[in-house]
Amino acid sequence: MAFLLSLVSYFINLKNPTMLTARIGMISGALFAVAVNFRTATTALSSEEGLTMVGLIHIVTLAAIVAQTRIEHGYSEEAARQFDRRVMLTVVTIYVVFNICLIGFVWLRNM
Repeated sequence: MAFLLSLVSYFINLKNPTMLTARIGMISGALFAVAVNFRTATTALSSEEGLTMVGLIHIVTLAAIVAQTRIEHGYSEEAARQFDRRVMLTVVTIYVVFNICLIGFVWLRNM
């Protein structure tokens, strides 16, 4: 859910410089939510083997949210918007594919 919430940052118009604070706040809030949820899930599902699948998904989510931090200084408004869309599609695609592969790997391993 935090990953989906962090995607809202792609739709914040940076024409107004104060909106950068909103973008950073959105991403920071999503990172905090994933970190707290990761801690709670780790405590509830503690495993002696190391990371659980849930833990790996949290780590992938943290990495995907961190990948959303980007600098668009010097771009025109339209170029920045296009750059945002390309980065968003790339991050979402990699995130979904990685999670499908991770879940598939765990499912095949447990068969």
